[in-house]
This record gives sequence, structure tokens and C-alpha cells, in this order.
Amino acid sequence: MEFWDLKKIRNKDQHNFADLTLETENIQLVEGQFNAIDAADVLISLLNDKIRYHTIKSMNMSVENASRNHSLMRIEALQQSKNRILELVVKARKTGKWVEIDSAIQIKLIERPSAKSEGSKQDYGFTSVGG
Repeated sequence: MEFWDLKKIRNKDQHNFADLTLETENIQLVEGQFNAIDAADVLISLLNDKIRYHTIKSMNMSVENASRNHSLMRIEALQQSKNRILELVVKARKTGKWVEIDSAIQIKLIERPSAKSEGSKQDYGFTSVGG
């Protein structure tokens, strides 16, 4: 099963959700010291995936207008972040420095937001709010 095998995720009978005891969990996404090229590869790959996600969402005709606008704003913000990362990586490379990355994500189990929530999106039966 691939990580994002949505057919398996949708079929809740195939999973044991009883072991999900925490309402909030922190997961270390990226941690370490990288030379400039490897740091760029890791960070730009993550940003490109997010940009691709929002690009597809914004082009999806079934997505409501508020969601489309949210995706377009996120694409712009992610592009700016990507440009800043490239500046930092170029600076690191020119000065012979390495890049230390510490990136954690926090996942919370919450009640489903109302359909009228600003920026909420439907995706494969899941509601996603944010970037």
C-alpha cells in the first residue's frame, strides 16, 4: 500500500482506529544539518508538492470559490517562501555554510468544521482547512 492509498483510507473497516488515543500529535518532518544543495532539494521538494496540491485544487471546477481563492493565495505565499529559501541556500553555498532544518508538524483530531467555514475544502471525503 502506498502512503496515500485513498481506497484503503476511505474503508475505515480495514483500520484499527482504537489506537488513536491522542487528540494532538507532533511529528518531526525534517531534522538535520544539510549542505546547501541537499537542503534546497529537501525544502524545494516539500514546497513544490504543496504548490502542486493547491494548483490542482484551484483548477478543480467542483471546488467552491472561497476554496479556490484560498488555494491561489497559498500558492502565492508558497512561491514567496520558495524564493526566500532559494536566497538562503545560495547564501549558504556562497559562504560555505550548511543549513540546519528543524521542521515539525502538529496534527490535531478535531470536529469537522461547518460547511460555511472560511477556506474549507472537500477532498476525498475529508475536509481540509488551511495550507
